Amino acid sequence: MPYAKPQTIFFRTEAAEFIIAVQLNTGVDNMPIEDAQAKWSEDLSHYQTVGRLILPIQMGWDRAKDAFFEDLSFSPAHALEAHHPLGGINRARLVAYQALSQRRRVENHKLTAKISSANEVPA
Repeated sequence: MPYAKPQTIFFRTEAAEFIIAVQLNTGVDNMPIEDAQAKWSEDLSHYQTVGRLILPIQMGWDRAKDAFFEDLSFSPAHALEAHHPLGGINRARLVAYQALSQRRRVENHKLTAKISSANEVPA
């Protein structure tokens, strides 16, 4: 099935803001890492805002940028060791992301682009 381009009509007229919040693990007895169904109590660890992502109004997808972005891949493992995802679900995600990236590279007959600076991303 061919890759479907995301709909970008919303962002042509609206900005968006996302709050990034985390719960810190205060003890694996009450906040297990390997049990993805366990609800972590907010009494034990309140959500803490660690970031804010602001997406301004933008024109969205265009053909010139499309080829550049099609060759990128994402993995939560591309981080400091201390920030690697924990738990079985996240370990499975790492395998899935790698497999999807490899498949896209094969289908596109290209190597994955490696970005080391925001200046390398088309404006």
